[in-house]
This record gives sequence, structure tokens and C-alpha cells, in this order.
Amino acid sequence: MRKMNKVGLVVLGITAFAGISRPVLAAPDAAKTHEGGKHKGRGHKDAGRHIAAELNLTDVQKAQLKAIRQEARAARGAIRGNADLTREQKRAQMKELHASTKAKISAILTPEQRAKLEALHAKRKAERKERRGEKRQDRKDRKDG
Repeated sequence: MRKMNKVGLVVLGITAFAGISRPVLAAPDAAKTHEGGKHKGRGHKDAGRHIAAELNLTDVQKAQLKAIRQEARAARGAIRGNADLTREQKRAQMKELHASTKAKISAILTPEQRAKLEALHAKRKAERKERRGEKRQDRKDRKDG
């Protein structure tokens, strides 16, 4: 279970980086923003920029990250599209891809940036846990009420 949580954190980190390489062509549509959510109304595209700013990524790091993400995206598509694989095999290959992508991303970060990213992951994990607790309480209150 502990290993799964670490995998989840890595997926979150990679996902958070997703917006770095995508240009924002227009202001985010109000329906697509997450008012009060983890992106604080910025939307997913700007969340990646927020992470890049938090980590003070250089232009070289941003370009490297973009290449890593594109490679991972292509590999994910190949895994998903492979009808010869069972669900368990796809899951195992996705885990391997995730681990290798995390290692590649970690390799382009400085030790300070890695530490900052881990702190951001821990903060987001705590926020998710808190939101889950609130949702459970809301469901319980509706059920009891």
C-alpha cells in the first residue's frame, strides 16, 4: 500500500508538469477551472506553469521535461492501444513507465528542486486526504439526515 501511495505521488507530479509544455492560447474557460480546488482556479494548463515557477525550472529543464513527457505520452498510448495485453499486463507496464519517467524527471532536477517537489507532493497528498475526509463526512451527513 505504501508503494502504491508513492506511485500515486509520482503520477501526480508528472501530471502537474503536464501544463509546462503546452502554450495557453486563451484564458481558461470558467467551466474548466477548479475554483477553490488544488489549482485555485488556474486550470490544469496553468498548474504546470505554477509548478515550473515553484521549482524555478530553467528553459533547458523545461525543454528536457517536455521531451520526457512526450516520450511517456507516446508510450502510454502504445500500452493502452495494445490489444494483446491483459489488463494486469497493461497495469504493470504503466507502473514501469511511470517509474522510469519519474527517474528521468528526477535526473533533470537539482537536489533542491527534488526536495521542493517532494514537499509539494506531500502538501497535495494532505489536501487530497482532507478533501476525501470532507466528502465522506458530507455523504455521512446526507445519509443520516
